[in-house]
Amino acid sequence: MNNPISKPPISKSMGRTFFRYALLALPLAFLGLPLYLNLPKFYLEQYQVDLSTLGIALLCLRLGDAFLDPLIGRWSDRHVAQRPAIFIGSAIMCVISFNMLFLPPMFAPLLWFIVFTALTYFSYSVLTINYYSAGLQQADSYDGRTTLSAWREGVALIGILLAAILPQALQAHVPALQSFQIYGAVFSVLMVLGIATLLPRITKTVPQSGSQESLWMVLKNNLNLRWLLALFFFNALPSAITSTLFLFYTDDVLQAKDNAGYFLAVYFFAAVLSTPFWSTIAKKFGKRHALAAAMVLAMGSFVWAFLLGNGDADKFYIICIISGFALGADMILLPSLLADVMDGQDEHGSTGFGLWHALSKWSLALAAGITMPLLAAFGYQASAIQTASTQGIIAIAYALIPCGFKAIALGILLVSPLDQHHKRKPA
Repeated sequence: MNNPISKPPISKSMGRTFFRYALLALPLAFLGLPLYLNLPKFYLEQYQVDLSTLGIALLCLRLGDAFLDPLIGRWSDRHVAQRPAIFIGSAIMCVISFNMLFLPPMFAPLLWFIVFTALTYFSYSVLTINYYSAGLQQADSYDGRTTLSAWREGVALIGILLAAILPQALQAHVPALQSFQIYGAVFSVLMVLGIATLLPRITKTVPQSGSQESLWMVLKNNLNLRWLLALFFFNALPSAITSTLFLFYTDDVLQAKDNAGYFLAVYFFAAVLSTPFWSTIAKKFGKRHALAAAMVLAMGSFVWAFLLGNGDADKFYIICIISGFALGADMILLPSLLADVMDGQDEHGSTGFGLWHALSKWSLALAAGITMPLLAAFGYQASAIQTASTQGIIAIAYALIPCGFKAIALGILLVSPLDQHHKRKPA
């Protein structure tokens, strides 16, 4: 099914095509960071929502969202002929619901949070699953899929970088609530531009007979997909935990609250710079070996993070550079591997990406549902100086536990048949 022989190098015109496809990744990434990172702490501090209750609400929201993703994928495969309308409708819903999250609640803040977070999650899922599936039409060779993924994830990383910088820059001049309202307006403009650029790139397709197969049959008939989904889950858990606890770690362990946005900027800027490197390494040595090297690099950086404390902000910048550089490999190589696994099965493309996103969200749900009640059990108090034991728990949860899950993911990658067909190119 997979052809290890690469097609000729990507032409300049193909590069322009990839860029036009990749542009939607900017608003999607711009949305994702505040949705998963800033929003919980924003409601905790702005509206004094109970920490344990918020954690349980996030657990339920993310589990429900993750449960829907495979169903969204199957539905999208069956209605692929209506994909342009799906993009437009879900984009409108996403813009409205995300902006509502940062308007003053018209009823109980927790309920307001639940309603509009659920709508934002749903529309974001529909957009993202269909967007990644549409990428299968844009490249059909081993190296071409890596190049397309590098374009898409590189643009996404720029979106994340902007998302990391903008809230902190705005909050230096306006209150937090107003800063996120401005953020929502910027997101809305970017979404319109991304959708307008993407729609001409969508090839009209009719549903194929295979699109009627059940999720179970799709998994049963694709061994590599099963291996890849296991890898996705255990590789997503570390990122889910660190993204959930990042602000807790920087505020309460490093006691460098004012540096949080700069940490993120350095982290994602390093990821942006790394994408050409990982793309080149993957083309020369294979995606499997490049990804394994990045996993080892990430584990080494986070073991070091466990040893830091108050006054170590300068050292954490180095960790941000190393771990961000490793992140670039995850972002371009995992979607590229999934495109390889789904090669020749376009009728299941949305299903494959729906399952991938479901696993990512299950990991986020577990991270929120476990870590927040854990912090509350150890006496965490919002906007207060934490005890040494609470700081220790935050450091363990932020740095060491993710390393354990990353090691499991590395083991799965090394024993799996994923990317085994790829042979190193002659020098």
